[in-house]
Amino acid sequence: MPTNTCAVHRALLQTETSPLSYDRKNGAFTGSITITNASGQAISGPLTVVVAGLRPLTVLENASGLHGRDPFLRVPLPGDNLLPGGSVTVPVTLRKRSFLALGAVRFQVKTHCGDFRPKQEREKGKVRICGP
Repeated sequence: MPTNTCAVHRALLQTETSPLSYDRKNGAFTGSITITNASGQAISGPLTVVVAGLRPLTVLENASGLHGRDPFLRVPLPGDNLLPGGSVTVPVTLRKRSFLALGAVRFQVKTHCGDFRPKQEREKGKVRICGP
């Protein structure tokens, strides 16, 4: 039986980011984020990954939306479940909007339970933060 408790997600979801590669033709950095279920039971979805800490003028082009100031990605799960030992990978495309956006592209990944909903639903406890 799938579970969707945040305690399970904090302890048993492993998140790994691939190195970013730069595509000169498109002027974008591409990579991926892989989420693995390290538990012994299925975890129900969906999951949401927040890409936090981007420098100003650096954008996540394939973002599903914003959570505060940080872009997020919806992570669909096959059959709405992530089986034990299973993983799901989502692509990441980042672009610097100006030559003034100097420095390396760095970010932190935070995994959330469920999907982001309007503020009134969040206040009812339907979205729970599961990342560090």
